[in-house]
Amino acid sequence: MIPSLLRLAKLDFNLVQSIHRKELSSLARWWVELGANKMTFCRDRLVENYFWSSIMVFEPQYTAFREMNAKIACMVTLIDDVYDVYGTMEELELLTDFIARWDITDIDKLPPTIRDSFMALYNTTNEIGYWTMRERGINPIPYMRKLWADECKAYMKEVHWYSKGIKPTLKEYLNVATYSAGWPVMLLAGYFLTTDKLMEEGLDYVSKIPSVLLCSAKILRLINDLSTSSYELARGDNFKALECYMNEAGASEEAAREHIRHMVRENWKRMNEVVFEDYPIPGFGPFLGACLNLARVSHTFYRYGDGFGLPSHETKDHLLSAIYEPVPLD
Repeated sequence: MIPSLLRLAKLDFNLVQSIHRKELSSLARWWVELGANKMTFCRDRLVENYFWSSIMVFEPQYTAFREMNAKIACMVTLIDDVYDVYGTMEELELLTDFIARWDITDIDKLPPTIRDSFMALYNTTNEIGYWTMRERGINPIPYMRKLWADECKAYMKEVHWYSKGIKPTLKEYLNVATYSAGWPVMLLAGYFLTTDKLMEEGLDYVSKIPSVLLCSAKILRLINDLSTSSYELARGDNFKALECYMNEAGASEEAAREHIRHMVRENWKRMNEVVFEDYPIPGFGPFLGACLNLARVSHTFYRYGDGFGLPSHETKDHLLSAIYEPVPLD
C-alpha cells in the first residue's frame, strides 16, 4: 500500500459523494414540490431510487442522468403502486388508455388520485424530454412514451391474470414481467442522458430492447422475484417466477429457486458477451455500463430479502455509507 495514494482515493470518494449528496438534496425538494410525499398509498423510495441511479452511472459529470433517471425511477414506483394496490380494473384500463395516447384531454375522467399520478408521470417525462431537446437537440419523448405504454400494458396483463386466476408459464410471465419491472424506460434514459453523441438511430436501437438491455432487466426481475415472492403473494399479488416454474414443472420450491438462479447466471453470461460487441452507434459506453451496473445493484438490494419494497438494515447501511457518511481520512 502507498499511503499517499490511499489518501487520494479517499479524498476522491468523498468529493464524488459530496456531489451525489447535493443531487439528492435537489431531488428531495422536487419530490416535495411534486406533492408525491402526500400520496400515502405509494412507497416513498426517493433515496433508494437515487441510489439505483448513482450506482448505474456514478461518475461526477453525469449529474443530469442521476437526477432525471431517479425521477423516472420514482415514477415507475408510483405507477406500479397505482396498478398493484390502488386502482380498480376499470380505472386502470382508463389510465392505460391515457398513457398509451399520451393525451391529457378529458383528464378529469380519471379519479383524482390516479389523475394526479398520471399528471406527475406526464409532466416529469415531458420535462426530461424538453431538457434533452434543449441540450442534445433530439426529442426522446416519443420513445419514452412508447416504453411507458408498454410498461402499463404489462401491468394490465398482470391485473387480468390475477383477476381471472390465470397461472402463466414462466416464459409467458417473463415476457410481461421484464417490462412491468420498469427498467426498459430507465435504461433508455441511460443512453440519451449520458451520450454526447445522441442520435435517432441510437434511440431506435435502445427502444427496441437489445440483448444487453434485456439481459439486465431479466436479471433484475429474477433476482427480485427470488427475494420478494412470498411477501407479494401474501398481499394478494400475481404469481412470480418461482411459482410459475413450480406450477409449470411440478417442481419443489428449492428446485425452482435453483432453476431461477441458473437463469440469472445464464443471463449474466449472455450480457458479458454482448456488452463487448462492436456497436455501430457512437457514445454507447455509459449506457452499456449502466446495463451492467443495474444488474449488479439488483444483487445488492435483494441479497437478503426485499431491500427496496421493505428496506432492510443492509439497505440502510448501503445508503449511509454510499451517500451520507464520508470516508475518514485518518
